[in-house]
Amino acid sequence: MPPQQNAAPTFSPDYDAISLETYESEALREIGNVDTTAGGTITSNRSLVNLTEYRIQRDDGGGYVTVASGTSAGTLLFNIGPHVDGGATSSATQIKYRIQVDDEYTTSTSSEYTINLRYASYFGYNTNTTLTSGQIVALHNEALLTSRVRTVSNVTAAGSEYTYISYPATFGDLTNVILDGASPVLGAFTKLSNVSVTNYYGEVVSNIVYRSNAVGAFTNNELAFS
Repeated sequence: MPPQQNAAPTFSPDYDAISLETYESEALREIGNVDTTAGGTITSNRSLVNLTEYRIQRDDGGGYVTVASGTSAGTLLFNIGPHVDGGATSSATQIKYRIQVDDEYTTSTSSEYTINLRYASYFGYNTNTTLTSGQIVALHNEALLTSRVRTVSNVTAAGSEYTYISYPATFGDLTNVILDGASPVLGAFTKLSNVSVTNYYGEVVSNIVYRSNAVGAFTNNELAFS
């Protein structure tokens, strides 16, 4: 029997992206941004029971696998990593991490940490009547969305520039665009041919592209796309 009443250790994990763009967060990233450092501490809550092994585990859709581990002959505190994990599937849409630790009597598992990943939608301006993959990415104003619904404020196109919106083709065609919360202006845009877009992290997605019919079409307006 354990020499003390069973008590799970305290997990204090930390999961950080190797790098983040301004439109990303640790838990919401663009598809392809899978490189993560995992670290932190595990502390035994039983002064007479030592921790003996920890395992950092990752699930990117196929179940949990161990990506790093450490052992000790006996300690009350594990300082973990940081361990760099770049092994998740590059096209993953969700990655989960957890940590398991063995003490001299039991195995405990931390809560899950979830990273959601999405393809970016783009909005911006260009003088060309059609856009290449690189030009779509260069529109910037990226947003990591789950649908085509999006509102963009302060829309101002220079006199020589068309206004563009582009997003993953799985979201479907636009059904409406509302100008300044009042006027339907879907007819002010033309749907172009889909473009195969290589994103910032090298992942490829088919994007729908809409272009305004006129250059300089908007000045300090709000456009709500749906």
